[in-house]
Amino acid sequence: EYALAWYNVALDFYNLAKENKTGIDILSNEKFEKLTRDSVVEAENALSAFEGDKTDLERRLNGAKTSLQKGWFDSALFDSKSVIALIAAENINAKINLDSGFTELEKQINELQSRIDASKSTFIWSRLYLDHAKYYLDSANYYKANGFSSKALASIQNGLSLALMAQSFYDSVSQVNAFLEN
Repeated sequence: EYALAWYNVALDFYNLAKENKTGIDILSNEKFEKLTRDSVVEAENALSAFEGDKTDLERRLNGAKTSLQKGWFDSALFDSKSVIALIAAENINAKINLDSGFTELEKQINELQSRIDASKSTFIWSRLYLDHAKYYLDSANYYKANGFSSKALASIQNGLSLALMAQSFYDSVSQVNAFLEN
């Protein structure tokens, strides 16, 4: 299911790149390739410094590397950015308590929602992940109101991971759009 979802993302970007009216081919654009390679290196460095469970992160990074080798720069960019976002979420989650977690999740949601609303692009994947983060915020509020603090904190942590993933999608799409518009 995960692989199919990413295949569809890559296919959407491939078709967008083929049909863009700017004449810029991000599929063979050296600057876009460098941006993607730099993102993969950033993900590698973040992962090597990360002390938590690396299983999912390594799978994502390996996907980014494979995509990069095949010249699928858009897919490699998304996978590498997801590694960076999930590590950032884990680092934040390790430091928060219930109250600070609510504050952080609400801040992440509100800031990204404002950016999406102000944009001309649709940011479908960002909206999907952001809506999921909002669900976890609502879930955390429910658990907190009913005295289930540990479940509330777990919901906050899941929500933060999703919110940061939404942000990574937003950033990646913005980077792709910038190449197509310039």
